[in-house]
Amino acid sequence: YRNVDGPGWSNTQASITMHRIIACFSILFLLTYVMYHFTTAETAYGGVGFIKTLYYIILFTHIGLAGIILPFILFAVYRGLTGEYAQHKRLTRWVWPVWFYVSVTGVVVYFMISPFYWEIWLCSYNWPNKTLILHCYIWKRYFHF
Repeated sequence: YRNVDGPGWSNTQASITMHRIIACFSILFLLTYVMYHFTTAETAYGGVGFIKTLYYIILFTHIGLAGIILPFILFAVYRGLTGEYAQHKRLTRWVWPVWFYVSVTGVVVYFMISPFYWEIWLCSYNWPNKTLILHCYIWKRYFHF
C-alpha cells in the first residue's frame, strides 16, 4: 500500500481492515439508533433550572450537527471504501472533529436523560410491591435535578 499520509506514516492492510470494521459498526449503530427512535415514544427531560437549559443546548447542537454532518460522513466512508485515500483524508480532517463532538454529546445526552427513562419504567406500573413504590419515591425525591 502506498504512503498517503506523508513521511513516517503508512496505511497497512491491518489499518485499512480495522477502519472498514469500525465503519461497519458505525453504520450498524446508526441504523439501530434511527430504528429505535422511530419505534419508541419520546421521553421528556424532567430536570429544572440551569441543568435543563444546558441539556437542551447540548441536545440541539447534537441534533443539528448530526443532521449536517451525516452526508459528509457517508461520503468520507465511500471515499475510504473505494480506495480514494487522499480525498478521504482531506474530508475527514474536518469531518472527524464534528463527528467526535456529536458522539460525545450523544453519550452526555443519554446519561442526562437516563434517570427519566428509569423513572418512567419504575413508576408507571401499579405494582402492589411496596418496596417498588418506596424506590419510586426515592427516585423522584433525589434524582430530579
